[in-house]
Amino acid sequence: MIRNDKESFIYEGNNVEISVSPNDKYFIFIDNPERNLKILDNDDKIIFEDKIEYEFSEDMLQLGFENSSEVSLVPYGWNDTEFWGEFQLGPGEPGYFILNTENFEFEIIQNRNLYHEYDINMKNGWKCYSDFPIHFDIDSYNEFKESKKDVNLYLYNIFTDEKINIATSVAKEFSPKWIDEYTFEYNDPNSSRRIRYTLGNH
Repeated sequence: MIRNDKESFIYEGNNVEISVSPNDKYFIFIDNPERNLKILDNDDKIIFEDKIEYEFSEDMLQLGFENSSEVSLVPYGWNDTEFWGEFQLGPGEPGYFILNTENFEFEIIQNRNLYHEYDINMKNGWKCYSDFPIHFDIDSYNEFKESKKDVNLYLYNIFTDEKINIATSVAKEFSPKWIDEYTFEYNDPNSSRRIRYTLGNH
């Protein structure tokens, strides 16, 4: 990577994910699939580095996942001084990585909801997601749409395991999206409108 007018070479890798803190104080580099993470400061000095280990949960093992060395770690976003990353394997996200850049302590949270339609609120750990299945071709997608099967929209807190059923559609995506710390939007199951849900309504 080349940075600033001096064009100083500060990092090299084959499959590197990069994230910059909101205050431009830290530069995070993640080498995949080894999940080697390094943090550099504004002087290009390495102030933290670690190989981020990952082990499949029992739920993942029961689904047939075996080789955790294939799991990548990619940036998801920043919550003030917290860096959030996602462990990824194919279309699923088997876990979350949260790093406090003030003391460089981190935690790994297993994802118990392996669905592709979701959004996470980094302020409070609430995840809005639906169980609309993953489709890899238009034929299987159309087949599911014609199946008239129920699709459920949930709120799930990755810190507390609290789970709330929000709505149910007939073979329709919800496309949930947080719009602020307390409110998210989703597709109305019965129309083309968007509905807003605010935490505290349950």
